[in-house]
Amino acid sequence: MIDQELITDRPPARAEHEPRFGWRIPTDGKPASFRVLINLRWLWAACLAALGLLAALSRIPRGRRLPLLLAGGVIPGAAALIVAVAQARQLIFERITVPVAGLPPALDGFTIVQLSDFHLGAAFTVANLRRAVAWTRQRQADLVVLTGDFVNDSHDVPLLHECLQGIEARYGVYAILGNHDYWTNSGAVERALTDHGIELLRNERRRIDIGGASLYLVGVDCVWEDQHDLELALSRIPVDATVVVLAHEPDIADEIAPYGPALQLSGHTHAGHFAVPLLGPLFLPRHGFRYFRGLQRVGPMWLYVSRGLGGLPFRLGCPPEATELTLRAARDE
Repeated sequence: MIDQELITDRPPARAEHEPRFGWRIPTDGKPASFRVLINLRWLWAACLAALGLLAALSRIPRGRRLPLLLAGGVIPGAAALIVAVAQARQLIFERITVPVAGLPPALDGFTIVQLSDFHLGAAFTVANLRRAVAWTRQRQADLVVLTGDFVNDSHDVPLLHECLQGIEARYGVYAILGNHDYWTNSGAVERALTDHGIELLRNERRRIDIGGASLYLVGVDCVWEDQHDLELALSRIPVDATVVVLAHEPDIADEIAPYGPALQLSGHTHAGHFAVPLLGPLFLPRHGFRYFRGLQRVGPMWLYVSRGLGGLPFRLGCPPEATELTLRAARDE
C-alpha cells in the first residue's frame, strides 16, 4: 500500500510567472518562455468559418437564419464535441515495426510495449490504463516501458498503484518520470512504481542480455524540470551497441541522436489532442514542438512519440494509444 502521508508531501509549486500560452516558437534557439504553443492555423480557420457563416446569414431572410445557424455552426460543433469525447475513450492498439541497421540476430523480432501519459485522475484515464495493462499482459512483450506523466495530482497515486497490478515482461518493466510527476510528487510516484517491481531510470542505463546479444536501455530524466544529463546517461556505452532511449519530452531527440542510439521512445505531446489534416495539432507543450506524434527519423535515429493514454477528456484525430514496437534487422539498400 502507498503511505498517504508521503503522498501529500507535495513539492514546491512550479513558477507561476511563466505565460501559459504562446503563439510562436523562439527563432533564436532559446527555450520557449511559455508552456503551451497554440497553433494559429486553428484560430484563423475558426475566424474564417465564423466570417463565412455571418456572411451567409446576412444574405438570407431573417426567418431562415436560425436553421442556417444550426446547420452551419451549432450542429457541426456539437457533433465534433461528441466525437472528441468519444475518441478520448477510444483506445487504439498500435503495432509498429522499427528497422534497425546492424541489429544482432538475437534481437531481430524483439518486442517493446510502450505506455505513456496516463494522467490518472478522471474515470476515462483509469479505464484506458486498465485496458492497456490487460492488452500488455496478452501481448507477452519482451520489454515494457512507461514513459512518464503518470498522475495529475498526488491524491491520484493510489490509482496508479492499483492499475499497475500484474504488469510484467520477460526482460522487465522500466519507467521514467515526466514533468507532471515532478509537479505532483515524484517520490510517491516512484514508490508506486517500485512496489510493482518497475525500475525507474534517472539518467541511467541497463544492459539487457538476450541470447548472446545485448540491448542497452537508457532512461533520460525530465527535460522540462532540467533533470536530464545526457552525458551521464549515454556515455560509456559500446559504439556498436543497440541502444533504446526513454525520454519523456520528444524534442530532446536532436541532442540524443548524435550519441547514436537506434530508437528513442517519448510521449508528452498527446499529439496535440486535436489534430486534423491541413490544420495540424491544436496545441503542443514545451519540449514537444518539433516532434509530436508517430515514428520518424531524427538523423540516424528512430523516434517514436506516443499519443499517450490520458490528458484532457477530448481528442479529435488522435485517439489514445498503447503501442507494441518490434525491432527488425534493416534490409541492405
